[in-house]
Amino acid sequence: MDDPFTGLPPGVWRGVLKFEPSYITPNPKGKPLPEKLDMKYEDVTQGELPFLFTVTYPSADSFYITLQLGSRQLIVRDIIFGRDFATAKDTLLVRLPGAEGYLRGLYEEKIWEGEWVFTDTTGNTQSIPFTTRQGQDYLFTTLRKAPSENFSGVWNLSLGMETDNPESGQLELIHTGNQLEAILEWRNRRFEYLSGTVQGEKLYLSFFDGRDAILMEGKRQADGTLVGGISTATERKTLWQASKNQRN
Repeated sequence: MDDPFTGLPPGVWRGVLKFEPSYITPNPKGKPLPEKLDMKYEDVTQGELPFLFTVTYPSADSFYITLQLGSRQLIVRDIIFGRDFATAKDTLLVRLPGAEGYLRGLYEEKIWEGEWVFTDTTGNTQSIPFTTRQGQDYLFTTLRKAPSENFSGVWNLSLGMETDNPESGQLELIHTGNQLEAILEWRNRRFEYLSGTVQGEKLYLSFFDGRDAILMEGKRQADGTLVGGISTATERKTLWQASKNQRN
């Protein structure tokens, strides 16, 4: 039977941006680099930033995408669906609101894959490969390991611990069961809709809205601090450390 839909099939989709996991770096001063801190996150696939969206058909011949950003939903209607006659595959180009970049790729058999094209802070065009699959409704993992504690609260961040000049920031965590949401304040910006999971003593957070992409992984230390790595679309993985803000 022919596909009855004019675009992507309706329902929940899970996507991953495939960051380059090139974390090995020179370390002449013996500073604590991420790969030297035994930060192995076996619960997830390393170097992949996950995101969720749904496809909805208000009519038989049109559809829109709803990108899930934690508790926020971003409606996407700027969609061009076509055909690549060289490969006999369907093509899809999606422009996200408020972003200069776009997602473009080929669709076949409930899989849409291609690249996220965006402009970095220097004005250069870059791209990161992505893959999405229909019917997957989890973000990082389907595991449900009991959290070692509740991580809710405001945490004071130091980012770039392997450098001579770490940056300061703040991370507010809202933790319920295995679910985790966060507000990240960093570099004079406020990212309000990070979402992810807690598995045992480890935590995972992601953010992707077409303009920015952030992946955070961390774990609790014996002294109660958190330590982990953060990657963005334009910067390689760097080390962060956090202590809980004890002020009321």
